[in-house]
Amino acid sequence: MAFDAPEDQGLEAGEPITATIVTSCGDIVVELYPELAPETVNSFVFLARSGYFDGSVSHRVVPGFVIQAGDPTATGREGPGYTIPDELPEPGFLYEAGTLAMANAGPNTTGSQFFIVLADAPLPNAYSYFGNVVGGFDTLERIVEIPLGQNALGELSVPLETLYLESVNIAE
Repeated sequence: MAFDAPEDQGLEAGEPITATIVTSCGDIVVELYPELAPETVNSFVFLARSGYFDGSVSHRVVPGFVIQAGDPTATGREGPGYTIPDELPEPGFLYEAGTLAMANAGPNTTGSQFFIVLADAPLPNAYSYFGNVVGGFDTLERIVEIPLGQNALGELSVPLETLYLESVNIAE
């Protein structure tokens, strides 16, 4: 699937939005924050409702750091056909365990790839923070138990057993 831009999902700031990321290891429930990152949340919800994530594969698991998904090719290089502007947190923001943020390839290149932080990470203030894990911590524990191989850069992060994102379901 490829899109020119995300369609407006009519999300209201301050209204709770929950997404359930259904994986082959179990469910992860995240709360989304449109008041902090309205374009990011709108795009994520649009992609989820479009079925963009359904049946995709997570391409990166780094125990003690992050789980990354949202690339339909599972290469870490692709996205939905569009980018959205960064909506960065305040300077000094700590990407704590459970943080949901968007991966990117540099400023204003956010597309569909997202990550969940597994342990407090001193990342640079360069990733749009748009939610937090509120359920499914046992699923995260199962994911980090998946055997890993090296990626092209030598990072031990490629799941050797397929980690599927079966769907991402939105509830308002």
